[in-house]
Amino acid sequence: MKTKFLKLLVLSLGFTILFSCEKDDDNIVNEYPKEVTFELRLYSPTNEAVKANIMYFRGEDSKEGKEKFKGLPVENLTFKNVDLPFTKKLKRKVNYNDKILFLYAAEENERGIPKQMISELFVNGVSVYKTTTSPYITYTFK
Repeated sequence: MKTKFLKLLVLSLGFTILFSCEKDDDNIVNEYPKEVTFELRLYSPTNEAVKANIMYFRGEDSKEGKEKFKGLPVENLTFKNVDLPFTKKLKRKVNYNDKILFLYAAEENERGIPKQMISELFVNGVSVYKTTTSPYITYTFK
């Protein structure tokens, strides 16, 4: 008798947790589409003069909710040979699971090695990613 009761209790708790989490995700999805501001900042950690090439892509998620770009990006921008520090702020309407991608490369020094730079991504004024080693930043809206 205790075993059946314990199994029912565990089963009902499992369903409660499962469905309560699913409802929270549905509430987040219902907040979309929404307007967001995202900003890329690139700068030299040494204040050395650096030029960079930067590409930006935004892809919409498929209607099935898959976490991959569906077809070609819906938007792309290119910035060539820009001086650092560089800041680009964009305001866009995005859907749940939409993705943005920034690719960038610094000019090379006299030994053929790319100069150092720091990159940081802000979404609605909050820093969501900062790196000195990656040549790209990607972000998924959730």
